[in-house]
Amino acid sequence: MVKKSAPVEIYPLRYTAGDLAAVPEDDALFFLMCGQLQNDIVILSRQVILARMEDGSPEPVRMAAMTVNLVNMRMLAGRLAEGWDLIRDRFQRLFREYGDVITPAAVADLKSLNVYFANDCLIRTLRNKIAAHIDQAVMRDAYKGIEAERNFTDYLARMEGNTIFYSGEILMVEAIHRLVQGADLQASLNALGEEVIRIARLEGSVVREYLRAFAQRHLEPQLRALVKGKIVIEDQPLFDDFIAPVFLAGDDEREA
Repeated sequence: MVKKSAPVEIYPLRYTAGDLAAVPEDDALFFLMCGQLQNDIVILSRQVILARMEDGSPEPVRMAAMTVNLVNMRMLAGRLAEGWDLIRDRFQRLFREYGDVITPAAVADLKSLNVYFANDCLIRTLRNKIAAHIDQAVMRDAYKGIEAERNFTDYLARMEGNTIFYSGEILMVEAIHRLVQGADLQASLNALGEEVIRIARLEGSVVREYLRAFAQRHLEPQLRALVKGKIVIEDQPLFDDFIAPVFLAGDDEREA
């Protein structure tokens, strides 16, 4: 439930394709692709965080929130792996060329990502096994490992969008547990969440730094106009108070 609100200030950075044409093509293309990657990281990370619930939420809300969380973490892991592939072959050169405006912290984060992805890592495994691709062998192995006493529950509703097949998530949790190899199911889920958020922060830091450095070097007149073009959006919910609803009432629900 939303408890408070506040205005949000937006500063549009406006430029044309012609402005980008004056920049080396690889740099300009990477700038646009980094912007799209940053959008994915922010949106998916936020959806992971907002898939929370109030104390005392009914069972279907808790299980639906868990489902949303798992979906977004898997999607985020896949995007982070693909994002590193985008970054890896370009940033070493670009960081040298933009070295006068790149911060030491971003360079350190890039080195951390390089070390992480150079070895077998959870993000890459998730991408290959249960995110961008679903490894049937992994899912079969997970299915065989579910004990006979495990309860399955699917939450059916009049509106298709309110129906959650939680049994499928039980299978996915078992698969995650086998890939992460935590002490138990909850430990594996915790490790997954921590790893995904940690790498998202590192990759987001590197991407944002290039976006900032590119704009500072190639879009300086447009940057000077930012404050003048400010747009204020009133009455937006506070992040710490907002809980994204999983279930939405529709006409069918009101008539029931």
